[in-house]
Amino acid sequence: MGTLSENDKLVKLLEAARPKRMMIQTYQRDSSRKHPLLGMQHVVECICAGSTERRYYLCTLCNLTLATHMIIRHVLSFDHISSYFKAWHPSTLLSKECYGDYTESFASMILDFAKQTEEIHGTANSDMKQVILQPAIFKSVNFTSYTNALKELKSITKDESLVTNIKPGNKLVMKEQESIKKGDNKRSLNTSMEPGNKLVMKEQESIKKGDNKRSLNTSMEPGNKPECHTVSAESASSYKLRCQNCSVVFETIYQYVNHLSKRQHKEMFTKSFADAWDHGSDQRGSTPFLGLYKYVKECLRQKSPAVGVSLVVTCVTTQNQAQPFYVCFACKDCFHESSLWLHFGSQKHLLHVLLYQNPWQAPSRLGQSSGL
Repeated sequence: MGTLSENDKLVKLLEAARPKRMMIQTYQRDSSRKHPLLGMQHVVECICAGSTERRYYLCTLCNLTLATHMIIRHVLSFDHISSYFKAWHPSTLLSKECYGDYTESFASMILDFAKQTEEIHGTANSDMKQVILQPAIFKSVNFTSYTNALKELKSITKDESLVTNIKPGNKLVMKEQESIKKGDNKRSLNTSMEPGNKLVMKEQESIKKGDNKRSLNTSMEPGNKPECHTVSAESASSYKLRCQNCSVVFETIYQYVNHLSKRQHKEMFTKSFADAWDHGSDQRGSTPFLGLYKYVKECLRQKSPAVGVSLVVTCVTTQNQAQPFYVCFACKDCFHESSLWLHFGSQKHLLHVLLYQNPWQAPSRLGQSSGL
């Protein structure tokens, strides 16, 4: 990947095409989010000025330092949730060892408690702290150690409020249990029942009434075939081709190849790479072979997932017969055409894509074992 930085304009084009990671702020604002985020007031976000993707997080509740791809998973983890209730609402939960099976009733209980805390504490749960550090200072902080990192941040910012003061509240009880204890008749276990009429299938009822519209013997005119509404995998695909030089999107490979011969594309190519282009080289031109496009079509034909395609950029040239190469943002790696299928089929690629897009859904120890 380091060799690609030799051409500044290529780096800018790749950066523009690079999908952004799911940040915790984005996840927090997601209206379709199903999981509550508790204890955000205990999270300190440390950002490197001028390079916002370089950041670390401190959880002052659990005494941990966390990388960007681990923070969402941590806040949703039972370790963090258990620590939160233990600190703010003691005796609400039993010790962690008592909850071996995370059943549906267990999830319902946690969700009930979480909603109660949101009603009690309001927006305090969502107020994450943020510290912006200059590159040299950011690099000097030892984020491998929670104790050292917190000590250094306090010394740099002169801010003692990085650690939130905890005022323990009352033990929480599930609202359903509370209503039963109070004798709430609306939630009575003995629900009154009034027997109704016998139910009959609509099909049978319509036949009895002579409803021709629902007749089992549907009339068909000879020569007319029933209409079939099957959709091919390719037509249902959302995969498209994009020329990053010209910022143009194409539905088919034929449209893309035709675009390469247009004056607009040639002008943009010259503008972007005039300095790096060897004008004395073979300029006869060629039509690039896009192995990634073929790979996606084959996955659709076999109805198998094409994992992380949106995180891979194909770099091609029409100036000579050079083989295309690919840049995978998830794996931070580049590879040639011959390694395409091997890369996409590797467990490493699957892991890195999962950690890049949805780190909180990754299996428990993957983030640590990957070394990211």
